[in-house]
Amino acid sequence: MKKFISLVLVVMMLVSCVCISATAADEDAQVLHFDTNASGWTDFTKVYCHIWKYGYGTDPFAPWQSKKEACTDEDGDGIWTYDITAKGFEIEEGKLYVCIFSNNNGTQIHNLLFDSTVLGNTAYGVDFEYENPADSSKKAQAGFWKGQDETVFGPEMCITSVGNVVGTCIPNVTTAFGLFEDFVSDFDKVDNVRTYSGKTDQQIVDDIAIALGLSIDDVGGTLADYEILSGWNAADTTIPEENGLLTVQTAVNQYREQTGDEFTTRRYYFLRPDGTNGETAKTGEVYDKGMYVPSWGKRTTSATHIYWENTERLDPESYIGYAAMRADSDYVYYADVPDFVTSIKWNNGINYKESDALWQWAHETFNIACEYYDVGESDNYPMGLDSFDNMIFVIDPDQRPWAVYGEPGAEPGEWYYYYGDGCYGLRANGDSLDCMRDDHTHEKRGDVHIIAGDKEVCGTNWDPTDLNNELVYNEESGLFEKVYDNVPDGIHVFLITTNYVFPKSGSGVLDGCDFGRDLIVDVKQDGARLIITFDGVDKADFMLLPPSMVTGDVNLDGELSILDATKIQLVIAKLEEFANADAKALADVNGDGEVTILDVTNIQLILAKVE
Repeated sequence: MKKFISLVLVVMMLVSCVCISATAADEDAQVLHFDTNASGWTDFTKVYCHIWKYGYGTDPFAPWQSKKEACTDEDGDGIWTYDITAKGFEIEEGKLYVCIFSNNNGTQIHNLLFDSTVLGNTAYGVDFEYENPADSSKKAQAGFWKGQDETVFGPEMCITSVGNVVGTCIPNVTTAFGLFEDFVSDFDKVDNVRTYSGKTDQQIVDDIAIALGLSIDDVGGTLADYEILSGWNAADTTIPEENGLLTVQTAVNQYREQTGDEFTTRRYYFLRPDGTNGETAKTGEVYDKGMYVPSWGKRTTSATHIYWENTERLDPESYIGYAAMRADSDYVYYADVPDFVTSIKWNNGINYKESDALWQWAHETFNIACEYYDVGESDNYPMGLDSFDNMIFVIDPDQRPWAVYGEPGAEPGEWYYYYGDGCYGLRANGDSLDCMRDDHTHEKRGDVHIIAGDKEVCGTNWDPTDLNNELVYNEESGLFEKVYDNVPDGIHVFLITTNYVFPKSGSGVLDGCDFGRDLIVDVKQDGARLIITFDGVDKADFMLLPPSMVTGDVNLDGELSILDATKIQLVIAKLEEFANADAKALADVNGDGEVTILDVTNIQLILAKVE
């Protein structure tokens, strides 16, 4: 019995030693945690931690999402742990590191800075995304460490693969100037930006310098030591002359860091006039450069700024406001504006209030409402718009008032959907049919005429962009035509739109319009065919065919026969003509708006009872 008790005591001591050793090992282990619940992550089964030492050209601890990067969640509470020590790695004191938490469903955190003082802490993602630094087609969620200074250990500020500046924290081992110098000295990265951003050397350097808050002297001195960005010219720069002028994005990032205030942003684009682009004036008034909007690039500036006030949060300290960023086309700029801003002004970066001598060079827009359009507020969008997010503001010279001495002439304009690469238009899902560029002309063809009207006929309710209701040009008649079958009884109202715009009316969409393009059709026969024609200028007309008429009965004898197919063939061969407009309308058997051999085939199939 004594031997048994002694054996138990020995076993207990051994177990105790093992436990003590394990506890000591845990205390010495280097670990990082990640809270997937706070980050809003769902639909994943694995979490990984990718780590590398901060520095130029340093390699990661392990390959992306390899077993060496796998995290564990043993308690199942959504807090995943990465045991750096157990994976055979070590975080050195006094060194700066970067990590990325990711999952197997494609979600990842933006580059997150940390050092040995952060070990044992928990990271989490917030409801804000950056462009992925390595792949601009992807997004990366902003992340922070619980209990750590977010201005020091937060999203790394870096320059992406297409030359954009993202992140909020400049690594404490470098400066904004250092980030720029590292970029321009990396010839491979600069070549990649040139290839995939679509920007010139001037645009690449200016946009990065503005985002980093660098001066013209900072940039010029650095580029003098390198030849790869030789296309940059100080005389053509948009970098603000004043040091430290913020972009909207930089101001937003700093505000979030200081206050913890979270909000969404809306991206607004602006077509900055250079005297030859933008919408041409349709009146006889002559402006600075012919019939175009005057140039905003006079004096020495070609910059674009955005200004707002009275929001009580993030208001620019003074006019001219924040610097806007150049977009993907010459003269197109953008700014990501907080959603609580209700009106904005674009300007050309000249503070006319500083000197009376500057007013003649300064330009700005009117105070532009940037929340939404009410129904009837805009001729281009008569049904209203919920938001101008990702839309572009284009100045309309026909509305421009003359400048008042002492202040610039305020420029009115209109919002359009922005499709990218300088292309914009009136349709939410734009294509080449609706693409307008900086000369405000359509790209591939002339005017597009579309019927807008009652939903029960057109399928959409007063939608001027629905190509299902497009009128088709008939070369023989010289008219644009659209045919509707089985139009129900009742009075139907239609308008013909041109280039997706309703004809302007003095008293609303349905109360008449210029050129008589509105149609009121009283259908009294159930299932009637409605044929609408338009000459493309000012005259619209319609014709109703009663249901008693037989489709294809072009000889009007009351029945469909091989004689009708023969008649159509003779007309196509220009040997005969249809007796009247009714006969011609009935000849369009397949309803495609044209009379062709296909209609003959359809009649033959009907007669053969094949169709």
